[in-house]
Amino acid sequence: MNSRPTEPQRMTTFLVIDDMENIRAQMRRNLKKLGYEGKRIQAENGVQAIEIMQEFRDHRDEVEFIICDIDMPEMNGIEFLKWTRKDDYYSKIPFLMVTTLSEVDNICEAIEAGADEYIVKPWTLEMLQERILTCWQKCNKRLET
Repeated sequence: MNSRPTEPQRMTTFLVIDDMENIRAQMRRNLKKLGYEGKRIQAENGVQAIEIMQEFRDHRDEVEFIICDIDMPEMNGIEFLKWTRKDDYYSKIPFLMVTTLSEVDNICEAIEAGADEYIVKPWTLEMLQERILTCWQKCNKRLET
């Protein structure tokens, strides 16, 4: 039986990955406005995100929700997403893609790689909250199987 809450809690740890500092800052502000008071960690690309996640794991801490851009240097969001989905430890983390890429092919690629949801920049607080809740629900369904 899954005892995970039906939505992210106020103290959920979010990892925000985007190569643009202003976007990371905006997302952190938006999460706070939505009432998420937990850790809001940031990374500039997938390589840095992997280092952060492994460091958390080494300290028996965990990232509970990932919000990630697609188009980034060193390791893009799709590559990072595939990395998380290959590892049983990280594969169940809710994953929201946030990007300027709005073509159907980009959306399909992200969903096929394992993204729970996809949101196109610019977003509204309402859109963000809706996508976060949908990601969380999809993740809960994965945990039940």
